Amino acid sequence: MERWFNVEAFYKVLDAEREAQKLSWRQVAREAGVASSTIFTRLSQGSLPDGENLLAILRWLRLDVNTFFDLADKKEPSTLATISLALQSDTCLDTHGKELIDGLVRSTYNNLCK
Repeated sequence: MERWFNVEAFYKVLDAEREAQKLSWRQVAREAGVASSTIFTRLSQGSLPDGENLLAILRWLRLDVNTFFDLADKKEPSTLATISLALQSDTCLDTHGKELIDGLVRSTYNNLCK
């Protein structure tokens, strides 16, 4: 299976930060808000934690998720994905407004796209 996320580098960075802060693995887990088994079992054996735990640990590390991805073949997101992301991030719109505009944009774009 091809690895798209560098689990080994992620674990080494996490361990280095743990050492820098002079914390135990249990303390890291508590501060990051994840179960200690996520770190002890999964990461130490080279397995990825689930998405929510991965993001919690990355937030604790203050690192962007893309840091550990192999982006050699990175492609730009589609126009629709870019617009949808902008809409979902817009604090001016409520959920209904976001869905309404997203639907209108998708419909219009798909009708006009050649």
